[in-house]
Amino acid sequence: VVANYTFDGDSRLKGWTFGASARWRGEPIIDRFFDAKSNVINVMGSPRVDNDLNIAYVHKFKRFTLKNQLNVKNVFNSATKEIMNVAGNSDERGHIQWHDPRSFRLTMDFVY
Repeated sequence: VVANYTFDGDSRLKGWTFGASARWRGEPIIDRFFDAKSNVINVMGSPRVDNDLNIAYVHKFKRFTLKNQLNVKNVFNSATKEIMNVAGNSDERGHIQWHDPRSFRLTMDFVY
């Protein structure tokens, strides 16, 4: 889900844009095994929601347009590591998935 709002030309905040997004991922299957009756049993992980924010400012000059934008990915720095596979016996090894920590990206665009 993504939402952005840009202020119109009559506002005191003309040229500013604010946005937010949420990315959801359902429960991953982290292990699978069989019970005594040969039924498949799935071991499920945790669902995950990541939230992002952005703020931008656009200014038009006579010959070009300048846009500055700051994006913040994983705003709340949620769950940077997660167990993705459980070791079933001593011969198997578990797996861990590392997620990106909070990050900032500042961009500047010139349009002629």
